[in-house]
Amino acid sequence: MKPFEFPKTDKNPETAAILSFFFIGLGQAYNGEKAKAVVFLFLYALSIFLTVFMIGFVTIPILWIWSIVDAYRSSQKIKWSMGNIPLRLLFTEGGKGGTIHDGTYVPDGVNQ
Repeated sequence: MKPFEFPKTDKNPETAAILSFFFIGLGQAYNGEKAKAVVFLFLYALSIFLTVFMIGFVTIPILWIWSIVDAYRSSQKIKWSMGNIPLRLLFTEGGKGGTIHDGTYVPDGVNQ
């Protein structure tokens, strides 16, 4: 039986927000959400086109702020979900106890 290793992430919500501040969709790409980044870029390009009809002057700031907030919140969710380990894994594995060594859960009876 393999030991359970706690997932690690280096995604920083502030970094994701700053990247989206400088370029729409970059924070989403940083978070690994490539499809969402492409959608934001497409909507940004569409908004630039809509500036011809004056609509883009409203949609660009809304999209820009939405991109920043979404990058920050998505990064937080990713970070939280990476540390969201079911409690049963912390204390038992198939009815057996275990210990945690350097961020890795090792069931009793498993050699390290």
